[in-house]
Amino acid sequence: MIEDLLTSDTKVLEFNKNQKLDNKERELKALRISRETNDPLEVVKGFEDKWYYQNGKWYFVKNKDYDFHFVNELLGEVISIYFDLDTVNYQIAKVNSTYGLASMAFGEKDSTYKLVSDYKVFPIYSLKDLDNINSICTTKLEYLKLLRNIKKLLIRDFYTSQADRFGKNILLKEDSNGISLAPLFDYEKSFYKPSVITFNHLAKLDITNREDRKILKNDLDFQEQLVRLYTISIFDLLREVEERYGIKINSYLKEKYLNHDIKVKNLIKDYKLLK
Repeated sequence: MIEDLLTSDTKVLEFNKNQKLDNKERELKALRISRETNDPLEVVKGFEDKWYYQNGKWYFVKNKDYDFHFVNELLGEVISIYFDLDTVNYQIAKVNSTYGLASMAFGEKDSTYKLVSDYKVFPIYSLKDLDNINSICTTKLEYLKLLRNIKKLLIRDFYTSQADRFGKNILLKEDSNGISLAPLFDYEKSFYKPSVITFNHLAKLDITNREDRKILKNDLDFQEQLVRLYTISIFDLLREVEERYGIKINSYLKEKYLNHDIKVKNLIKDYKLLK
């Protein structure tokens, strides 16, 4: 249970449960949220009851009834930071008597957020075609930054076996600096069986594919991120989660994350992905 993870140091952001809305009220709320947060309307629709307006800010609140998924979200944020990727910042939340996680809307003024499916170049099914993203960029700097962050994301998700980086769960941001990755979110479905294939609506990485392995070994950015992965201390990351959120992760969950960490690093060795 979530309550078993909490301590006297745990800070909890509390909300009162939203009132039920009829279809017209839901539509109006979705329009307001999209307008005020810059979240695409397609992302907001269907989740109106999970958005809360408090102290002049919009929060998306996800209820959790499984400690593994709860910690996945918190650990996912810390891992994204470790890989130097923008991410939502979670706060432990409580809606009436139910615990969950709240993330403040990350939309920035003068920025537009779009679904990956709005760009015809995605998804990219082979690493050798990653350069195709150049077609949606206007400057070389914009292209190189987006390309590097996509590579980081692929290795980050390879480590966590992220299984839900699809559809409404990944956005790109457009502003005066061009196109970039929006902050990442929704880390719940991860840390299950390590996979040899990482696929999201941006790109696919398949370490069983000889051509992909060759690219991984000869690309400096990929090598840098693989080294970063291989030198992760899962215990340090879990300790950071505990300190950041004032929780205590039980030994069963810690063992689960450690076993996953070992298996992923063994895949790197078995497939000789590092030079």
